[in-house]
Parts: sequence; structure tokens; C-alpha cells
Amino acid sequence: MNRVTIDLQKLRHNIKILKGWMEEHEATWTVVTKVLCGHTDTLRALQLLGIRSMGDSRLANLQAIDKIIPDFESWYLRVADMSSVRNVVGLADVSLNSEIEVINSLNEQARKLNKTHRIIIMIELGDLREGILPGSLIKFYEQVFELSNIEVIGIGANLGCLAGAVPNIDQFTQLALYRELLELKFKRKL
Repeated sequence: MNRVTIDLQKLRHNIKILKGWMEEHEATWTVVTKVLCGHTDTLRALQLLGIRSMGDSRLANLQAIDKIIPDFESWYLRVADMSSVRNVVGLADVSLNSEIEVINSLNEQARKLNKTHRIIIMIELGDLREGILPGSLIKFYEQVFELSNIEVIGIGANLGCLAGAVPNIDQFTQLALYRELLELKFKRKL
């Protein structure tokens, strides 16, 4: 039977190192908790180690985290679909998105709850998993930019997730250039 062994001393050390790197570059980070499957003791340990942002691709795991640690930033790490909109807005502060219809529904649900839902717009850069085509980025962003209860906080891409292609510097450069393009055109920091 498979099992995960967690060494709290090593975890504490790794978190300290990562936190230092992030602070040095004035960046923030999110711990992906998928492998934990909502394990109470480990989630509490992460909280005690100073983790304030957690991401998961399963809504049930986000719900478990919310019960244990109500004061945290949550990320839904799967592109939302129409059937999950209500739960995504209710459980996640941030979600990954690439379909305008879903984003419109997220906006409507967030409006009903009187909150702002933050999103990352996913762009297809070669992994063939999900994301809008780069040529559609400006028009897509213009549509999302007009929504009252949606805030675009960044763009993202899946690299090396599905197709087995090894990510390369060109893809990361493309992503950075698309961010610069959006920031210049719309005068908003991502």
C-alpha cells in the first residue's frame, strides 16, 4: 500500500527556504495540497508553519481545509466548469479559467455573494491541456475586464503537465511577454 511520510523538521526547513526566496523577490506563493487529501493533522501543521495560501484541484479538499483553517487564501487548481461555479466561488478565492461562459457565471455567483472572485487566465502554450490561444488573449481579457465581480490577477499556462513535452525558456518568456502586453494595454498590474 502506498503512503506518504511527512517529516515536519524537513518540511519546516523547506518552507523557511522557499519563504526566504519569495520574500527576496517580493513574490507570494501557494502550497499545493493535492496529495494530502484533506488530512487534518498535516493541514494544521502547515498552518502552524505559517502557510496562509493553499491550492487544490478537488473542491472536497478545499472544503476540508476550510473547516480546519477558515482564515486562509484558497486556490482552485482545475479549470472550473459550469456545474462547479457555485462551489468554486464559495470555497476558492482564486481559480484558473479559460472559458468566457464560465467566467461570466463565476461573476454572477460572486455578485450574488457580494464578493470579488480572483482569476488566473490560462493560456495554451504547447501542452495541449487547456487555455485560450494566445491570439485571442486581448479580446478575451477585454471581455473579462468589464465584469464587476471578477479580478484578473494573472495569467498562467500548463507546461509539462499532460503531453510530456519538457518546458523550455521560450515558453516562460512568452508568458512573461504576454503579461507585459496586457499590463501595458490595460494599465493594470498582473
